[in-house]
Amino acid sequence: MTTKIEAIWELEARQAGTLAIEAGSFRLTRLGDRQGHDIYAGLDDGLHAILGLGVSIRPPAIVLESGAFDYFRRQRADGSWLLVLRLKRRGLESVFGRLCQDLADSASLVKAEDAVVALFVERLRLWERLFSGSDDGLMPKHKIRGLVGELLVLERLLMAQAVSIGELVDSWVGPLSADQDFCLADRSIEVKTINPGARSVRISSLRQLAAPVPLTLTLITLGTSAADSTDAVCLNSLVDRIEARIAAEPASLSTFRERLLAAGYVDQRHYGEDWFAAIREDSFAVTVGFPRLVPSDVGPAITGATYELDLAALSGYRVEFPAA
Repeated sequence: MTTKIEAIWELEARQAGTLAIEAGSFRLTRLGDRQGHDIYAGLDDGLHAILGLGVSIRPPAIVLESGAFDYFRRQRADGSWLLVLRLKRRGLESVFGRLCQDLADSASLVKAEDAVVALFVERLRLWERLFSGSDDGLMPKHKIRGLVGELLVLERLLMAQAVSIGELVDSWVGPLSADQDFCLADRSIEVKTINPGARSVRISSLRQLAAPVPLTLTLITLGTSAADSTDAVCLNSLVDRIEARIAAEPASLSTFRERLLAAGYVDQRHYGEDWFAAIREDSFAVTVGFPRLVPSDVGPAITGATYELDLAALSGYRVEFPAA
């Protein structure tokens, strides 16, 4: 579905056919009311898509290492400033449009001008990371599977309704490079997605199974599926389901979308092509005697490690899926 911002870009492109944009300049259209903020969409003289934010304060200087987009700031005649994000790489207009629309929607929840500028800068860094691993910003298959597993667990927690939606969405910290995927006040959950028939699971750090609160390791056995099969999910459909569940709380919805972006997800048709089915779910209490490596088990010269856990050896620690 075309976003409002993409529609503006398309309109500007048609108008540029009869009224060219001056060299070194750009043409902008202000979006509707956004909490009083001046947010614009438009094109530059090379017909590159841009998103602009008008502010009274001087925006920070930002140096980007991205071949996909860039950033610049320009002072206007009245002394105010324009902060501009510009797409450089052709073919990414749809992805950039969704990123920009989400940023504009998030800005509508922020009142202070300095907070809006901080939001733009934060998103810009996330976008830089998004495109750092690939030219098209798409996640590799193993990351798609891992994200599906985390979202299935988040959905289960939301359905349990043991704590508020806001607390649950905030607890999903895996995309923020936390040690565990979910960190609640009184418990943590580490989620691993494994293939059918797997005999082991990889633990990727010494801290992944170390937590100051009770910790559960939840394994999601995820198989491939036909789109029309019962209980089949794709990444896009799972995101839609969760967004529908939390849509009544705009702040939580905004946080959820920020975490998705941090995880590397942007709504794209590509993520609707691969369908999966959760074949089984196994949870284990990481308690005394659980086979694991944590920092206290190794010498100070060992600063990191990955290792494999034999699934058969975990049977004595099996528990029910943890309620939030």
